[in-house]
Amino acid sequence: MTVSDLWKEGQREWDPTIFEGVLNPEDQTLAKSLYLSQHSETDSYEWAYTKNARYNVRSGYWVATHVNLHDDETVTPPKGSVFLKTKIWNLNITPKIRHFLWKCLSGAIATTTQLITRTIPADPICQRCCKEDETINHILFTCPFAKAVWRHVHGTGQHYLSDYLEDNMRSLLLRTTISSLSQSQRLLPFWIVWRLWRSRNDFLFRKITRTPQSEATKGTNEATEWLDANINSEVDSNSTSPRTTPVINAPDGRLHQLVG
Repeated sequence: MTVSDLWKEGQREWDPTIFEGVLNPEDQTLAKSLYLSQHSETDSYEWAYTKNARYNVRSGYWVATHVNLHDDETVTPPKGSVFLKTKIWNLNITPKIRHFLWKCLSGAIATTTQLITRTIPADPICQRCCKEDETINHILFTCPFAKAVWRHVHGTGQHYLSDYLEDNMRSLLLRTTISSLSQSQRLLPFWIVWRLWRSRNDFLFRKITRTPQSEATKGTNEATEWLDANINSEVDSNSTSPRTTPVINAPDGRLHQLVG
C-alpha cells in the first residue's frame, strides 16, 4: 500500500474511511501532521546528517565513526589515522584533492597491491621502475620517478621519503603550519601528490610518458591557478572592503568622526 491509497480518489487529501480503517490512532495523528503537496513530485531519499539533506562522503564517514548503532549492527571504519583525515578535510584546497588524500589514507586507491588484497589478479610490481611493489606510498613518494618529480618542485626538498604513507602525509600537513612559507608554498605539495597519481594513470592506461620536470611544472601551474582563483581572490575582496571611520561621543553630546 502506498500513501496515495489513503487519499480520496482524484484528490490529494486523506479519505477518512480508509484512513481510519488502516491506521491506528497514533499513526493517524502522525499522518495528519504531514503536509500534502498539491503537486506530484518524484519520491526521493533525504540524508539526515547534512543541512541540504544530500549525502556526501564526509558526512557518511562521520556517521560511520560517531553514530551509535544497534547491538546487532557493526560498521568497520576505513583504515587510516582519523586525526590525519580530519586535518585533510580542513585543508583549503580543491575538494577533489581532499577526497583523493582521504582515499589514500583509507587504502582505497586502486594500486596493484590494493587490487591483490581484494583477490583481483595483478602484477604487484610498479610498471614504471620495475623494482618495487606498487603501493600508494611508492607511487606518491618513494618511486624513483616520484623522487625526481619532488626534486623539481621549488622549495619542497626531499623531506617526504619515509616508507610509511602516514608519516609522509603528516610531513605535508606539518608544512602547512610553517608561517614563514607563503600560502602557495604550504599547499603546493598536495597538488604534486595529485599530479603523481594522474601521471601514473596516464602512463599505464594512455601510454603517455612525461619527464619529472614536466610533471612538476604541471602540478605547480595547477596549484597556482586554483589558489589565484580562490584564496587570493578572497584576500583581494577583503582588502577592498569599505573602511569604517570610528565615531566617538564628545563631551558636548555631539558625534565626531576620527580622521587619520
